[in-house]
Amino acid sequence: MEGAGVYIYWYNDDCMYVGSTTDIKTRQIQHKSDRTNFTRTQYNYPIYKAWRTVEYEEWEIEFIPFPEYDKNELEIEEQNLMDVYQP
Repeated sequence: MEGAGVYIYWYNDDCMYVGSTTDIKTRQIQHKSDRTNFTRTQYNYPIYKAWRTVEYEEWEIEFIPFPEYDKNELEIEEQNLMDVYQP
């Protein structure tokens, strides 16, 4: 996985998180850091609490590349997926 796109984190076939990024590798590093760094605001977000309960590596990530999209277009695609998986 690399580049821009929209991603979904799955656990036990349940959609747990939908996000978008212009750089998936950097975003994954940020997610891994935010789940364990209690000085970050995100540390207390529900998804990070879940990632501390179940090992991060046990989650499945689905990445849908949109290499030509800018941040605004990615956020539209992200919202479309949220509407489908997290109504």
